[in-house]
Amino acid sequence: MAPELFKTKKGIEGKPIDIWALGVSFYSFVYMKAPFMGDSLNEMIKNITENELQFNNERKISDDLKQILKKMMEKDPNKRITIEQLVKEPWFDKDHEQKLENLT
Repeated sequence: MAPELFKTKKGIEGKPIDIWALGVSFYSFVYMKAPFMGDSLNEMIKNITENELQFNNERKISDDLKQILKKMMEKDPNKRITIEQLVKEPWFDKDHEQKLENLT
């Protein structure tokens, strides 16, 4: 769950939550584990809401992918990358020529 879901239920936007979930999915595919695990539900919630995203050294990933994951799992939903920004990231579109329309 995105960190904002633990703080308030007022004014929550769906698209930033979807970006968070996609980031968690990407991270999980790469590392074969969820990014903010804990030994209890309370510890996991604390990790989601307070701790920075960690990259383990067992698996090397590109700096571009690390930056995308950080932007997708930004704690502040107002600062989180949007889908329109995401598709322009070098990791997705090395030539910056791909254009996706009707995303909003």
